[in-house]
Amino acid sequence: MVDCQKQTYFSLNAYPEASNKLRLQVQIPAALVKTMYQQALVSIKGDIHTYGFPKGATPESYIASTYRPLLLDHLKKFFFRYSVRGLLQKGIMDHKIISLSYPHPRIFHINPEEDALFNFIVNTSSSPIKNEWKKLHFKAPGRKNYKDLDRQVDFFLKEEDRKQKEAKKTTLQHEMVTFHDWICISIKLIDPNQAPLLDNLEQKGWIKIGEEEADKEAQDLFMGKKVGDSFVTDNNFFQDTVSDEFTTHYLFKIVILYHISSAFFDIDRFKTHFRLKTIKETHQKLIEVFSFRHDISQRRETIEKMFNLLFHHYPVTLDPTTVQEQERVVLARVQENPDYHVYKNKPNFKENVKLLAEKQIREILFIDSIANQENIYASEEDLINYLHFLKRPRTKEFIYFDIPYSRINDQEIMLCHEEMLRSCQREKTLNYVLYYLTKKS
Repeated sequence: MVDCQKQTYFSLNAYPEASNKLRLQVQIPAALVKTMYQQALVSIKGDIHTYGFPKGATPESYIASTYRPLLLDHLKKFFFRYSVRGLLQKGIMDHKIISLSYPHPRIFHINPEEDALFNFIVNTSSSPIKNEWKKLHFKAPGRKNYKDLDRQVDFFLKEEDRKQKEAKKTTLQHEMVTFHDWICISIKLIDPNQAPLLDNLEQKGWIKIGEEEADKEAQDLFMGKKVGDSFVTDNNFFQDTVSDEFTTHYLFKIVILYHISSAFFDIDRFKTHFRLKTIKETHQKLIEVFSFRHDISQRRETIEKMFNLLFHHYPVTLDPTTVQEQERVVLARVQENPDYHVYKNKPNFKENVKLLAEKQIREILFIDSIANQENIYASEEDLINYLHFLKRPRTKEFIYFDIPYSRINDQEIMLCHEEMLRSCQREKTLNYVLYYLTKKS
């Protein structure tokens, strides 16, 4: 057993399962489980109408006995969504566990009188990277020499500078949350006196403010507010994030921690992110996402060439079960494409899915190995810079490791803060590798 992390409210342990698998166990103290069980009991009581009792007056002892399986199933999902999912990703990053798959739930044990145990299986591997990777010879692909590309970049810079100056003329309005903005919030379960129910345990999530009718709840909750604003709510937007089994009536304290305005692309953040010092360097960096060859940007071409260099110098044999699991992930993504049936009917479709799965596993293995080797972690500031690239179609090309899908069934959903940091850590590591390899070329 490897004791990975202990805090006042949880622990994360890792147990070897096989040569390429780890069982990760998150433990929640019994005191928090008991508190949450009582909250769930009170919440469900108001909606139960038992023969012989007025609605909402059913004895809690009867509810606890009759609805125990439902209550325990609810607690599993509540703790997983509210805290375990984030704690799991934080533990993986903090303790440099190479995870080649999303953690698969195995056994969740929960009882009001005991510590809750959440077990997950991850596919893992030892690091194939040697310290001399920085000495590898790498020549980045060149840009296309069209003068129009320079004009496009100049126009982009001038237009974003204009938008930024325009936004800052109305500072108060610019600080207010509106359509297409990203916000990070903290969510804390509280009692009617606004005292925390689960000690310091809280959830942090990111939400993009959509403009569709399905996003109206989030619009009403956040639009017009700013960083530092807080409020107490029992809105269904938050109830639905922690419960599928029955209608809950929990009370949450919400605080807006960060706000990323969509009004303009922040060039200063862009320069800081890529260590750029001059306008010329900024121009050259932007060219990477304006210059395309065979429908592939210079940026993407550079990344692909960098990975091929690492794959060539550090060959690895992949575990077949890990590849098969990633094939299912790839296939699920492809099936969301409107042209899926066209791709599916091609004779080499299955082989291409397998090759892509293998490529993605190798990329994660190499990037996570370097992140661990070089002690690279992602901060909130890194994540804010990362999300800035999502503001414009062109700048999205700077992102290689995508964040989780934020839109399901035409509605923006809240994304786990720690899962976002995980994607950001990989992107930061990728830029670190490119920086060292290209500064010599």
